[in-house]
Order: sequence, then structure tokens, then C-alpha cells
Amino acid sequence: MKPFFGFTIAGMIILIVVVVAAFSTIDRLGFLSSEKSISQEVDSAMNFDDPQMCMNFDEPQFCVSNLAYMKKDPGMCNSMLTDEQDQYECLGKFFRIYQERVCDYVADNYYSKCIAEAQNWKR
Repeated sequence: MKPFFGFTIAGMIILIVVVVAAFSTIDRLGFLSSEKSISQEVDSAMNFDDPQMCMNFDEPQFCVSNLAYMKKDPGMCNSMLTDEQDQYECLGKFFRIYQERVCDYVADNYYSKCIAEAQNWKR
């Protein structure tokens, strides 16, 4: 009985050592360190100096809107987006700060809608 019990404990210890060594080797090779590569991809994707990266997204008006809001530049919505509806949605973030003044940036057919929404932010 004793040799069998001793062999089992020794076998378990050897197995644990092999598993730990295998995982440390895999980690050293970089297979499990995807966190670094993900953070590098996010850093390169969020290049605030190049707002053209927003045009690669499915709905670029949200990206452009966020960048324009962070840079406090509502004119960015008009310069980067061609669709009037997208421009209006992009400028929607600026109601709280600029209220009616943001309506100077929207197309003529959205001006009255813009004024009405800007008035809601005053309340």
C-alpha cells in the first residue's frame, strides 16, 4: 500500500510541475499575453490627432461626435460627415454646452428642430 500512495503523490507533484512549466513557457512566448496586443490595438485605433480613423467605423457619426465633443469643435461634424442627418446627430452632443449656438452648424432643414431641442436643454 505504501508504494502506491507514495507514487500517487509523487506523480501528482510531477504533473503539477510539468503543467506550471508548460504554462510559463506558453506565457513567455506570448500566446496568453493578448492583453498587451489588445491595448496596442486600442491605442492605435484611438489616435485623436487623426479623426479620419472614425470613417472606418460602421456608424462614423458617433465616433466623430465623441471626438468633436472632446476637442470642443462642433465644426468637425460638418467637415467630416456629408449626410445632413448624421451631422445633426453628431451635433446633438453640443446642446448642453452651446444650446442654440450649435444650430448655426446644422443644415437649414434641421434648424427649427435644432432650436426646439436646444430649448429643452435650457429647462
